[in-house]
Amino acid sequence: MGRPAGAIEVRRRALVTVLVAVALLLIAATIRSGWLYLVASALLALVVLGGVSGRAAVRRIALERTTPGEVFEGEPFTARLRLSNRGRLASALVKVTDRQFAGRHPGLAESIQARRERYLESVRTGEPEARKPRERGTRSVAVERLDPGEEVEAAYELTAPRRGMYPRSAMDMEAGGLFGSARWRRRLRVEDSVLVFPRIVPIEWFPLERRTSAPTADSFEWARKGIGQDYFGVREYASGDSLRHIHWKSSARQGRLIVKEYQQEFRPTAGLVVALFPPGSQDPDVNSLEDGLRAAASIAGYLHAAGIPPWMVVPDGGSLRFIEPRSLFDSLEPLALYRAPDGGDHLEVLRQTLQFARVAASPGSSLALVTNLPAEPVLPLLEGIDGNTGLTAVLVLDESYGPGWDAGLAEARRRQVCMLAGANLNLLAVVQGMELSSCLSEPLSVIA
Repeated sequence: MGRPAGAIEVRRRALVTVLVAVALLLIAATIRSGWLYLVASALLALVVLGGVSGRAAVRRIALERTTPGEVFEGEPFTARLRLSNRGRLASALVKVTDRQFAGRHPGLAESIQARRERYLESVRTGEPEARKPRERGTRSVAVERLDPGEEVEAAYELTAPRRGMYPRSAMDMEAGGLFGSARWRRRLRVEDSVLVFPRIVPIEWFPLERRTSAPTADSFEWARKGIGQDYFGVREYASGDSLRHIHWKSSARQGRLIVKEYQQEFRPTAGLVVALFPPGSQDPDVNSLEDGLRAAASIAGYLHAAGIPPWMVVPDGGSLRFIEPRSLFDSLEPLALYRAPDGGDHLEVLRQTLQFARVAASPGSSLALVTNLPAEPVLPLLEGIDGNTGLTAVLVLDESYGPGWDAGLAEARRRQVCMLAGANLNLLAVVQGMELSSCLSEPLSVIA
């Protein structure tokens, strides 16, 4: 755990004290009064002593923080904090602020500009000056007094605004000095990583067959001969068959060895291909890339719940990564760490990704694609893929996240996209302003 240098925060009363002390020094220099020098020096000493004592207070406090290793974006989770005083003096008015999800802290110039803008806005509107907005994603814990050797534990809730890996947390620790004239702030770096998964929305059903009605889990199963519990039939013995499966009565009647066969349940596999690229919207939370990852996470959650863990293909740097998950979290991890491929021909990247997925797919495997490329160039590419039975394409319409988008155009645009597609594709569209669960459960063929 490293720490940069601390910073002193001078209170308004301390500034007034300093100004009074400077004024007294000027008067003392003019009239050559010794007692004014003494008073001014005492006032300045109070401020300096407050800063020094505040610095000593934060330096003798040790901090430990623990959080769950894996969480979902938008869902609160509990963080636990332990403060212990390892010094010989008590520390008063201790405050710890967790800034793991707060983003960049504004500099002095930015803070002054923001204060100026709030003041000008109050002059223009005639309303009282708005208070400084609370920093997003921060939580604070305050302790009135921490005696030598004392430990204090506190729990508080945090909410991760966006998926990703957060390897460490910035913690601001503040403590008040003597006389309340100043507070010393110390920035700590706590190595407590948190992996944030994309949000999963519940899906009533997701079509894995093209132009089909809602499937159930039963439609994914059928019987074939193989190893199982239910009787399937008999056949003539072949080399390598287990002697345990010989049907002795039939063998005696026919004068040759007959073996029993059993019924095996078979579930076809499903694949999930994620090909999302840098979005046009500058909003870090609401854009086609983040909503596309939320859609992919929701599809993975649906398939895992149906007992069909999907194999996955995602870009990884300049190559492609094939993933066979053993659990839902194995499917969500590459989505949490997803980095959109930038540069090059995005349509060509999509084509290569689909070719790689088709080579990796087993016979009978269904395929779900999530992409945020424009519909017009993507749909002809998907229609031209040989043997695309079972291909379900989820198009995240990037245009709907840009400025000037009218939510009233969503239905018309979805119909237009559906008309562009041929009969071989099962097509869904994610549009800003519509519930993601509805977008993933309603194929465009239903509204066409």
